[in-house]
Amino acid sequence: MTNTLLDPRDLANVTADLAKADFGLAGLVHTSASIGFQPGHGSTVNIEVPGSTSASERALGDTSDYSVDGVVEQTFPITLDTEAYSTVSLSLSESTLDLEDYTRQILAPQARAVAGKIEGKVAALLDGMATEASITYDSANPKAALVKARAMLRANQVPGEIVVVAGPTAYEHLLLSGDDVDTSDAMPKVAGMTIVENNRVAPETLVVMVRAAIGLAIVAPEPLDETNSAAHRTADGGFAVRVLRGTNPANGQSLSTVSTFVGAALLPIPKHDAETGETVLTDGIGAVAINTTGA
Repeated sequence: MTNTLLDPRDLANVTADLAKADFGLAGLVHTSASIGFQPGHGSTVNIEVPGSTSASERALGDTSDYSVDGVVEQTFPITLDTEAYSTVSLSLSESTLDLEDYTRQILAPQARAVAGKIEGKVAALLDGMATEASITYDSANPKAALVKARAMLRANQVPGEIVVVAGPTAYEHLLLSGDDVDTSDAMPKVAGMTIVENNRVAPETLVVMVRAAIGLAIVAPEPLDETNSAAHRTADGGFAVRVLRGTNPANGQSLSTVSTFVGAALLPIPKHDAETGETVLTDGIGAVAINTTGA
């Protein structure tokens, strides 16, 4: 029998926090998380692009009327195309666990599994990026290529901190390149850019990017009822999930299901003209992929 003393809202809250804490790549990108679909939008989530406007100036003492402008706000659609979920059967003893033990034995593994599926979505985008033909890579001096990629991003006026995502082989090149990598902090850096090693991307992957380069949309399904299911979005808005407890009608065994809908895409970056105040969404300028194999 399912343990009715466990509040599904507590289960959803704990699971959302556990999954979010397990994010690696997904923690590096722009995320929009919610519960339930937006009315009239179907499986599409509109990611907000930062608003912009232009500034004017006038001479000190000038009493002419102010020039009045507006704020340009834009969105970019991302299609939810995957349900990341984990369904496990529970033994009689597992069904009667208290919240602490149930979290450790059941929810934590499920949260990691769902987070892993989401990580895979981001990794696939990074691995699939076209490499920058103008950058030549030398495994003995990878810093040179990274600095060129950084300069390209800044020339494109992309905002925010620049990070380097490296597969295991690319990361090895960085570590063996000498004193170029600063390992004095918890996260190593090269040329001021944080390096994130990740084994979900291909071993040779090397991407220099900002958070706004990739959009990740996460929508938790609506709870089915208040007795056996609940959905929760983390306080920072970075993840949402539904937890459902039920019974398999075929054998009467208790089930635990953790699920969320996911979509990911490369985002256009807003380029702002300070003179005209115009903001144009421009594709492919928020990340630079480097060919590390010569193929």
